[in-house]
Amino acid sequence: MYIYGRGRICITTETELKTESSYSFKAIFRIFYKTDRKRLLITTITGLILFMILTTFFVSWISYRYNFFNNEVASADWTNDNKVSFSFVTHSEGSIGISSSFLPTEITSTRQRLNDIIPEANSKYTAALYMQLYYHEVNFSSKLDMKFMSFDSSTEDLIESNLAEGRLPENSEEIVFYNQNTSLISVTLGQVITLGNNVSLSSHIYNYTVVGIIENADVIFTQNGKSQDMFKDIISQDTVRYEEVLITTFDYYVENTIKLVQFYGKTAYIIDFNYVFQPYHIRQVPKYIRLFQTEELDYNHKYSGIPFCLDLYNKFVSFRENWLTQTITIFATATPFLLVFGLVCIETFQIGSHNLQSKFKIMKVQGMEYKTIRKMILLENLISSIITFVGGILLGIFIGFFVYLVLVDNYSSDFILSLGEPVMLISLFLLFTLFFVGGFLIENNLAKKTTKTTSSRYKEKRSKLIRQIFSSNEFLISLPGTVLIAIGFIGLYLAQIVPYDSVLKIYFIEIFLILWFLIILGAIFILAAVFMLASRVIAFAWSKIGKVIWTKTKSFLTLSFKHISIYSKDFRRIILATFILGLGITPGLIIKKSVNDYIPIESKLSTGYSDIMIPNWSTIYDPWKDDITDIEGIERTTKIKIYTLYSYSALAGGQQFEMRLFSILNVTEFMETIDYQLFADSRVTVQDIYELENNMSYLMDEKYAKKNGHSRGVVFVTSMLSSYNEPYEMNFTNYYDIFPLMYHDQGYIFNPYDNIGLVTCELTASQLIDYSSPWISISTASFLLIRTASDANLTYVKDEISNYGLSMLISSDVEQSKFDELNDFNITLLIVGSIISIAAAIFFGYITARNLYYQRVRIIESEYQIGAKRKQIWSSFTIELLFIILVPILLSFAITLPILNNTSSLILSIQETYSVFKPWFPVWIFIPIVLLIISTILGGWLPSIIYLVRKYRPIKQE
Repeated sequence: MYIYGRGRICITTETELKTESSYSFKAIFRIFYKTDRKRLLITTITGLILFMILTTFFVSWISYRYNFFNNEVASADWTNDNKVSFSFVTHSEGSIGISSSFLPTEITSTRQRLNDIIPEANSKYTAALYMQLYYHEVNFSSKLDMKFMSFDSSTEDLIESNLAEGRLPENSEEIVFYNQNTSLISVTLGQVITLGNNVSLSSHIYNYTVVGIIENADVIFTQNGKSQDMFKDIISQDTVRYEEVLITTFDYYVENTIKLVQFYGKTAYIIDFNYVFQPYHIRQVPKYIRLFQTEELDYNHKYSGIPFCLDLYNKFVSFRENWLTQTITIFATATPFLLVFGLVCIETFQIGSHNLQSKFKIMKVQGMEYKTIRKMILLENLISSIITFVGGILLGIFIGFFVYLVLVDNYSSDFILSLGEPVMLISLFLLFTLFFVGGFLIENNLAKKTTKTTSSRYKEKRSKLIRQIFSSNEFLISLPGTVLIAIGFIGLYLAQIVPYDSVLKIYFIEIFLILWFLIILGAIFILAAVFMLASRVIAFAWSKIGKVIWTKTKSFLTLSFKHISIYSKDFRRIILATFILGLGITPGLIIKKSVNDYIPIESKLSTGYSDIMIPNWSTIYDPWKDDITDIEGIERTTKIKIYTLYSYSALAGGQQFEMRLFSILNVTEFMETIDYQLFADSRVTVQDIYELENNMSYLMDEKYAKKNGHSRGVVFVTSMLSSYNEPYEMNFTNYYDIFPLMYHDQGYIFNPYDNIGLVTCELTASQLIDYSSPWISISTASFLLIRTASDANLTYVKDEISNYGLSMLISSDVEQSKFDELNDFNITLLIVGSIISIAAAIFFGYITARNLYYQRVRIIESEYQIGAKRKQIWSSFTIELLFIILVPILLSFAITLPILNNTSSLILSIQETYSVFKPWFPVWIFIPIVLLIISTILGGWLPSIIYLVRKYRPIKQE
């Protein structure tokens, strides 16, 4: 028995026809493997690429998480964040004597508690004891709080080496004074300070001599990794008060606690860690959060103070929640590519299926049993899957290592450990399982068909319609998708109503992530089912069209269309691929341009179309306006106001609303200050702005205006503002889609009140404010808009404005900060995804050409015998392909654009404050993208189909 690469078995004599038992399984498998080398090679290469891409993606994802952790947690300024790690009140009244080992014991205990939760994070710390005393100088107008402190030994040494004057105390009646910028008293060396142990004048009085003065301790502490928060009276994590600070050594502090009697105040132990993080800490954040929550539940509340490491716990929770959002957006962004992955896997399993089925039939004819064939299929897929799994992962690790080094500078030594991420291992194992089981099931299904009789196959085709529907791939895929989405949303709802003290709250973040992952996975299934159904409908339509045009016109092209009905499965797969590829290719091509167009406009809107904006401008600053205008580099300034009117009850005219009223104090000055050319990007014209000088003229936001029928000539009656006063009739000038500093209506579904935006002059605005009912809440915000010269020194201008104690927003800085806030990982993922989708399109074109050729080889034979040229054959096939994929490409845009419109701001972390982010997609770009998708598919199709048709040799007739 001889098995040739083209899937044919030649039996020369009857003596060569042997039974299966004549060959060992090993010999049969070797022959089977050798005759299918090309199919196995393509399958292996495809699998290697899939595993490599998936491994590289997860390594990049892990690298991005390290950077995200560094930005959110590791780079936090723990020494100056107005928070301490832990504190508790030791005494509040009476005798407060403490032992000489109190501070070292508490430091050891606290560090051990932290080490039990997060090993190796407690190496840097600042600890202290303090008691609250009171300044009792006769000439001082009030009793001033004094913070009498003693530090740990290393901090004490740091203070001694950085004293501005004097020395450390040598007895319990000497102190070091910390001369702060906020100090209300002036102290010199040798001065005696009188302190009391309570605020009463009858308190016990104690005299202390100043023997040392330290200055700039906050800077010194920060430079040496010590916490300057120790000098602040941190009542809670949100309340900070600054006091005068007196310092002594620990031994003399103990003596003072024994000496003080009838104490009424507060003594406390405080410690602030300058946390040190190791690479493995990042992977254990969920565990640390649970341990901190358990620690809080077990915390002994008999002492008031700051709960244990609340600063770090809050950072961890914030990081975890933000990373959760990032992870959800990353996987949502990767949805099209997951579909591409799934389709590539399916297509990989279909490689050479026509020839493979023929070989199975021949094996069956030669007497080989089905169970032996199944065993060969199992072994073949196991070997191929292991090779692709191991080889792909090794290639992915090799590429990912360089990605890791580029993205993560400080944690390169942790690269190997990071490969143990559970989500990465689970995903790779799932892909391996899919590759192995999917390949086995498809090949086994082909082999199983050889055991079926013609009558049984005919009976299956005539099964009832309902059975066909419920057994269809579309239904089988949509069913789990629907279930996953339902579970996800129901779970999210239940998670919101779980009592706060429930044990489930400890695992809320993990549950939240899992639920969103289920929703995304369900959406992938639903989207795949929709695409499959659409591909079935399109293939069915073309099969009907093919039959019709064949009956009317006989040609090689119409003959190709006629055969669509016979070989529709391959075309359904290429149609499905075209849908998914359109969804995968398009975003990466337009996203960068979309972001670069949107951010500058949003930045300008947030600074009032000005170069510099001073928010929180007040009437008391008005005398400074002319002085600021005279600063070198500033050309013009103007003041504007924004009134916000709230009516959340039905009392005001029976309508609930929130009105944002933009008031221009001087229209001419406003237009000379702002960059009015930016109005070219909106519906508002320069003439519309100047018309606002007319009293009771207004611009209205587009959404509310269209909803309520406002247009030029329509009068806006202000009865909603008051049910008692005579309403004003306002003249509509125009509606705006965007306007500086005017929030756009987010359009929440369950919003019970109307959002109204109006732009008027100050005269109109003041009349509306005076007219409105007293139960309408009104808030006012003023802004100073500044226009600078083109050659202005912005650094100088900023410094001059800062001299007035004013904060400011600079348009260029706001623009840069918005670019910095973008999710660059997702942008890169979209671009890389487009490249992968383009490569996948070439792959689909190549495989479709091979499958079509081997299915139509008999048709090619017939066409060749009647005189068809080879070019005519592959040209007719190509034209047929173009017609079939054109409609899916067009429909893919109809699906892609709405998805991008509704999800882009989420996946890119864009804050749509003043305008809505819309992907850049002009009409003309439609044609290049269509041509790109077609050309990529043809890039794989043409070389394959031309090569196969040209190498075709007609069967010799005997």
